[in-house]
Amino acid sequence: MVEKRMRYDATSHTQGSDASAMTRSALARAIEIASRERAHYHAGKAAARMKQSEASCPHPGSSQEARLWVQGFTDLQDAERAKRRSIRF
Repeated sequence: MVEKRMRYDATSHTQGSDASAMTRSALARAIEIASRERAHYHAGKAAARMKQSEASCPHPGSSQEARLWVQGFTDLQDAERAKRRSIRF
């Protein structure tokens, strides 16, 4: 008896289904959120490079944007301090 093997084609089973459309939509949304968060983080780093103060954060209160901005700001300052310490010996 010859066993027939069925080839599984993943695209034929998921293409056009609601589940995969929701997954693609969720992935697109996650990418969009990550890029916005990365933008706030890098804006904080840029402010630190321009020697601005931490009080110059453009986001009020303790929002997620403000936390990311401050984290970028302090990360760059910490990196610069560490670099200066390593050069001094």
